[in-house]
Amino acid sequence: MFTPTEKEEDPILANYQVEGENEETLAEDIPGTDVHTMPAKFLQPGRVPKKKGRISWVILSIVIFIVLGAVIAAVVIFLSGQKQAEIVVRPVVTNPAENTNITPPANGNVNDNVNSNSNNNVNQDTNTPARRDQQRLTDVFDVRSALNMYFDQQGVYPSALSTLLRDYLNIVPENPALDGEAYAYSTNDDKSDFIFTFALESGGTLGNLVLEPGKYQLSSSGVIPAETEGVSVPPDANLPDLPKTPLADVPPAIGQDADGDLLTDVEENLYQTDSALRDTDGDGYEDLNEILSLYDPTKGGGARLFDSGLINVYKNSEYHYSLFYPATWTARPFAGDNKEIIFNSAIGEFVEIMIQPNPLGLSAYNWYLEQNEAAVAKNLNTLLVDNLPAVQSPNGLTTYLGVGSNIYIITYNIGAAAQMNFYSTYQLFLKTFIFVDSAEPPAAEAASTSTEPTVPEEGV
Repeated sequence: MFTPTEKEEDPILANYQVEGENEETLAEDIPGTDVHTMPAKFLQPGRVPKKKGRISWVILSIVIFIVLGAVIAAVVIFLSGQKQAEIVVRPVVTNPAENTNITPPANGNVNDNVNSNSNNNVNQDTNTPARRDQQRLTDVFDVRSALNMYFDQQGVYPSALSTLLRDYLNIVPENPALDGEAYAYSTNDDKSDFIFTFALESGGTLGNLVLEPGKYQLSSSGVIPAETEGVSVPPDANLPDLPKTPLADVPPAIGQDADGDLLTDVEENLYQTDSALRDTDGDGYEDLNEILSLYDPTKGGGARLFDSGLINVYKNSEYHYSLFYPATWTARPFAGDNKEIIFNSAIGEFVEIMIQPNPLGLSAYNWYLEQNEAAVAKNLNTLLVDNLPAVQSPNGLTTYLGVGSNIYIITYNIGAAAQMNFYSTYQLFLKTFIFVDSAEPPAAEAASTSTEPTVPEEGV
């Protein structure tokens, strides 16, 4: 039908090259029929239409869904956290305006309406006499610490415990038993001393001080049984008249002393001496005489008490003094400033050393009379401590030593005991109390004061 013109090169076939074959071979393979092709201008082999798939839309939808889910979850968590915070805070922060119309429960315990769980815990802690006494003794310790800190800064004791709030006490303590005897606090006229009265139902321990059931008074001198007030006892003709001297001025009886050497049987055990012999080591010197002369009462030949293992040496670097005390006792500061040190025995009796300010530099004698206006000067005992003048209370259990702007008070407290088991040990405290340079070892200083055993001077 159409006569073929001059053969034109097919652009499509031109793109194909068969390796190892020439054009003639390729032409032979093409049948000799008419081939109709589309003009080259209509052919665009470089442009191939692309399929538009749905995969990208699916991925985008998933991403959007995940982002929206995360935002919703974050909002839910935030709102639930706010709600939980409100539940925790509301019982703690009370609004007085909200409680004006609250009617107290029938049992009168308003605390149950506020926080029954907290109130139940308190009741569980004080539902027995022993636990109530433990709380009372904790209150006594806290009050005493607060009063001492206040006195150190102010020079007087506060007129009321409420003055101690915020700076010294978090709360004013109250008797844990609602129907029990309330705590009582008072001071003397010049506020140089105080009395804090409390009562124990079953007894307890304050430090190493064992307290039996009963009523007690805490003062700057320690804890003593409270005197019965307001009780009228009819006179008994068979009883002797009461002594004219106040009870506080009469020293308690000395404990049992089997061999009569003025070391009680308790002290004989303390120093490992024989309670049936006045002279345990048989060197011709009685046991008490050797102890106060700083020699070992269990060995002859001049063995020193310092080397016996029966005593320890205490040194107060802040106030520059040292002394000997029994090795079985414990020494601890009542506060961090070392102004008050307590030496405790195993049976509750103790020796206490306190530092009181003396800004005018008065002698111990004049300071004592100024602090105790009712004291009679002739009833005071005078003695030397470290060769310095000192004064002793009428009962002989508190010694005052004035040095510079301080008064050193050395007190023997028998606690709840009815007799003195460590009176001679108290004399050892006074005998070995010396002032030392802070850089000088106290042991060498104390050992140098030892002399041949002699009869101790009266009052020392």
